Amino acid sequence: MGKSRYLLQILLFSGMLSVVAPPLCAYAYGSWKDGNFSWGESKRLSSLPDEERCQPTSVTIVGVSSLNEFATVCIYDRPDFRYAIYNKYINLGYGGYTNRYFVVSLGSDHNMYVVDGINTSQLPLDVPSSNDLHFNTLTMGFTNNHFLSYIPDFIRKLHRLTSLDQPARYELTEGAEQPFIPYSQEHRVITGAVGVSDDGDWIVAEVMGAGLIRINTATRYIQGFSNYVHRYGVGSDAHMAFRITSDGTKVAAFDYNITPAVYTLESGCLVGTDTYSEAFAFALHSQSCPSDEMRLYNALNQRYTPQLARGMSASGFNLDGDTLYFDNYVYEDENDWMNPTVYRTPLYAGGYRADDGLDYLALGDSYASGEGDIETKSDGSTYYSGGTEKKGQCHVSNRSYPFLLRDDKDISPTRMHSVACSGAEVLPDYVSVAETYLGQGKRLASLSPSDRKTVKDGALGSFAPGNLPQLEFVKKYRPKVITLMGGGNDVGFARILQYCATPSWEGIFVNNTCGYAVEGSPLRTMLAQSIQSQYQYTLLLLRKIKQASPGTTVYVIGYPSFISGDSGANCFNSAALDGEERTMINEGVAFMNSALEAAATSMGVHYIDIQDVLEGGRLCEGSEYVTGLSDLGLEKIANKDTGEVFHPNAKAHDKIARRIVAQGFQVEPGRNSETLSEPIEPPPPSYFAGAEQKQAVQHTVTTDSVVEGSTMPIIMQEGSLATGSSAILTIYSDAIDLGSVSVNSAGGIEDTLALPSSLKPGRHVLTIDGLSPSGEPVEYFQFVTVASRTPSDEDGDGIADADDQCPFFISWIDETSQQDICVSPAPGETTTAPSDDRTGGASPQPNTRGGQDAPISSRKNTSQAVATLRNERTSNSNGDATESAREVLGVHRDSPLALHESSRNNGFIVGIIVLLSTLTVGYGIVRRTRRRS
Repeated sequence: MGKSRYLLQILLFSGMLSVVAPPLCAYAYGSWKDGNFSWGESKRLSSLPDEERCQPTSVTIVGVSSLNEFATVCIYDRPDFRYAIYNKYINLGYGGYTNRYFVVSLGSDHNMYVVDGINTSQLPLDVPSSNDLHFNTLTMGFTNNHFLSYIPDFIRKLHRLTSLDQPARYELTEGAEQPFIPYSQEHRVITGAVGVSDDGDWIVAEVMGAGLIRINTATRYIQGFSNYVHRYGVGSDAHMAFRITSDGTKVAAFDYNITPAVYTLESGCLVGTDTYSEAFAFALHSQSCPSDEMRLYNALNQRYTPQLARGMSASGFNLDGDTLYFDNYVYEDENDWMNPTVYRTPLYAGGYRADDGLDYLALGDSYASGEGDIETKSDGSTYYSGGTEKKGQCHVSNRSYPFLLRDDKDISPTRMHSVACSGAEVLPDYVSVAETYLGQGKRLASLSPSDRKTVKDGALGSFAPGNLPQLEFVKKYRPKVITLMGGGNDVGFARILQYCATPSWEGIFVNNTCGYAVEGSPLRTMLAQSIQSQYQYTLLLLRKIKQASPGTTVYVIGYPSFISGDSGANCFNSAALDGEERTMINEGVAFMNSALEAAATSMGVHYIDIQDVLEGGRLCEGSEYVTGLSDLGLEKIANKDTGEVFHPNAKAHDKIARRIVAQGFQVEPGRNSETLSEPIEPPPPSYFAGAEQKQAVQHTVTTDSVVEGSTMPIIMQEGSLATGSSAILTIYSDAIDLGSVSVNSAGGIEDTLALPSSLKPGRHVLTIDGLSPSGEPVEYFQFVTVASRTPSDEDGDGIADADDQCPFFISWIDETSQQDICVSPAPGETTTAPSDDRTGGASPQPNTRGGQDAPISSRKNTSQAVATLRNERTSNSNGDATESAREVLGVHRDSPLALHESSRNNGFIVGIIVLLSTLTVGYGIVRRTRRRS
């Protein structure tokens, strides 16, 4: 986010290098036209194949009647909406009937809403990459005659029906459903069976009386590949089933009454057209792509009995198209016909090398990639792998816990890889659509479509992280085991830490605990709501992993606590984080872990708890296991390359790996259990009490950095909010109301706001409170840096950037040397923090800085002044020195600081500390102070 053009060019160049480099684990693509087919080992599935495509979820249904209804439905995901069929049984006492409702949830909706005007006799075709809805609807005539139609840009064809100004249901615009196959003849095209590729890019269809065609779902371009026509109405009718690969080059056709076949679609055998016509049908009669020449039929007869072989249909291809998977339903309990056991068996094409798979694949964010392993080797190089080592790159360390697990389990380096990437978010970087993905942080945005595809294809072979959604590697390699760590960036943990640790300087001495740590504050509530929202996204990710590779064993890894919450902790190496903020961090991590555990349990995968694994070496405990600012070095700090702060180091990853092994990590496929019929959603803990259910989503709505007093663009994509509504903008820390903006007719925002003069340089949180497309409350948030008007002093502290050793950070004490790394000592001097008197419980902590209107002293003088005043609190220091220190800080007898000191002497310390705590002992650091909401 907000990277310079130069940095982006570096990232893109590194991505291009991954294309040139030879693949680390190249696949041998088998052939369905020749060679001997071979069967692989059968694996028991943990859930029924039909359940892999959707998630049974308990939701509120709006629009069936005047009252909301609660039901469990199986939800299918699309990029911008979700849908389901709600079956409501009407009991008449002597019998009953079932009403079927098509229900949708748009954008950030929590509930699902009835849609009028859609045929509910069957589900839409599962085209997961598209916002169009496709139907193959039964028509009059033969029992297998269908009509292939679609509703382009489905959510734009809906309008709300309201009752008493409340959203009740949606209605489909008249004429929204159109023929999907463009045609020029008098009568529309009649289809039989259809099939859809896993990624939704291709539909294969049987055209009655003509042959078999494939259609690109984005362009609707038609290509015929077989002149096979079944004679319906003569003997037993066929009811065909198709499977097509994600690249559209392989099609498998099955039915009890035909010989199964695999077609290989090549340019020389395809008949193409933009519009279906009689001429196209005639040309198709004399054309057909090569098939397997009975190899599939023979292989099925070798594996199964002749009767069973005739009814077998593959569940799908693998990503490379050289493996077909067949499911065999076994009723192990003859009295239980509702719960069969399903065994999935791979059939490999001719020439396939069955040993090319992965044993272990690591997915994740910075806590899995190894960001924070900042030590260097003897030659000065880092432990980050090539192409991931620079600022803004993925920072994959070969000493991170995935590689330690590899070594512990004696996995060959060619059979284990990590595609974890620092900064990865679940929705954009794990599960988004590969074809439209622009790389993490949009690092591929400036490339041409052809160059972008080249980079992505190379990344898939070389395991270059950040160039493809992480799920794509699961689809291709179907590893035995996956470890998954994610969600922290979606919630914004890293940005929250940065926000709380780098307060802006507004020149007032008041309580400046950041709003996330203040009970009842909007920011604390928003944090709880974003964690609740992330629970649903984790379910989505796990469902897609199980769908892509049902036999893979999945381990969800929680997050470790990296900072002590002990009120008496020696917190020199935690920047400006006070005790309440450290409590907030740990409470947030604990709530996030409970959400991850609940999602893992709901989806029948393993959860591994590592929350306490770093205790004894966290920040404020000596920092043995966690990277602090003082570990980075001044060069990185001056260049604002501080992303590695608050991350586990190599010692920490060793402890994490040991904990994962101790909790049962095994490199064995098929160890998942069944998905629960109803997911378990954890309620907010008492720390976040009062946070009502509401979608809170981190979303880019403006630029990452703006200059104080300038204008700020506000951009929300179409379909994000209710059309015709307005949204309220607020920016924190001072909860400044920026007014409201209007939502356009497409449900988006395009506006510009002038920043108020009261908004000072520093880290801030921008929120947009509005209504979802269905009228539900929703909040989007983004972290924004406001820079000073002075170009040479970005953080506005009066110290030129060239001389500022810690931009935006005020002070940071090394826990070992107790020196403030942000202070330049005079020759022969040090900035060692004075010792603390820690008897009698928690020590107070210094957090003062001279006012903006006061003379600006150097950090060195300020640090010494604070030390003097702090010593006065713990001993009888020289009165003249104390007064001199007050002058350096701009503290006067009638200031809040003076009131604080006076109140302490007069016995009113408790109330004043809560409201105006400004000078206390404990950090040994200096903070800018400000009021935060």
